[in-house]
Amino acid sequence: MTGDGDWQVKVQPLEQAPLVGPGGVGDEVYLYGGGDAQVSFFHRGLAEYMIVQWKGTAPAGSRLVLGGSGPISTAGYSLSAGPSVLYVTATGLWALTPR
Repeated sequence: MTGDGDWQVKVQPLEQAPLVGPGGVGDEVYLYGGGDAQVSFFHRGLAEYMIVQWKGTAPAGSRLVLGGSGPISTAGYSLSAGPSVLYVTATGLWALTPR
């Protein structure tokens, strides 16, 4: 791994990941235990963003929910019923809201 400036890697048991919340800055991993849901997503960063839902063994267990680059405010993307893991990667401030 490489990076500019100081950085660290923190490895924790998956069950310690937080439940999907209102948003954050940068990359995050969440647990999702809800039912089928529509998602609203806001991203203020200028580079790429991506939301992946993982429900089992890759590659069949993972699904790209949304991906692109630049600022966006959108709705209408679907999450499958949990339990699952959501991986959000983003370059700036973002918000993810299951409806």
